[in-house]
Amino acid sequence: EAVGPLQGTGPPQEGLAGCFQRPAFARSTLLNTYCCCEAQLMANIGIGVIGLGRMGQVYARHVARQIASAALVAVADPSGAATEAFSAQVGGVTAYADYHDLLRDPQVQGVIIASPTSTHRDVVIAAADAGKAIFCEKPTALTLSATDEMLAAVDRAGVVFQVGFMRRFDRAYADAFAKIESGLIGEPVNI
Repeated sequence: EAVGPLQGTGPPQEGLAGCFQRPAFARSTLLNTYCCCEAQLMANIGIGVIGLGRMGQVYARHVARQIASAALVAVADPSGAATEAFSAQVGGVTAYADYHDLLRDPQVQGVIIASPTSTHRDVVIAAADAGKAIFCEKPTALTLSATDEMLAAVDRAGVVFQVGFMRRFDRAYADAFAKIESGLIGEPVNI
């Protein structure tokens, strides 16, 4: 059984790579929610953030300062001013102008993609091809066909892929969903 805050919720895995290379298991879990073996509870997962706009900076600071099992090791943004300003605030992080360079960084095991939506398809496919675990800010892409291409790349690579729909874990939203499902508040006419 898995070890961690959600004990017993997943199959046993071997080593850190086990989590990131089991697509069926990975899709049912959250990056950094729990690790699959006791040794992983001690391991820091190297995270790179691609895109240093408002959300990218929020994610990067969160990883750098608030997630004990993760280490922010790299950021990438085509704006030199953005990477310089962020690097000045958060030390010890490698800054790249090109996300491809970040994806080649062996310290980066997982990426947070917070670049413009128009870039998500290419960045996700490149990250999957590089074998990185992927958290992608919503929406996944501008078209359904681009999303399908992203999913195909993730499946081929066998990596973790999660889209940032944080409301699915919000207690108020879960309660509303349960009330809708039970018929307590009637049928929604607009969501």
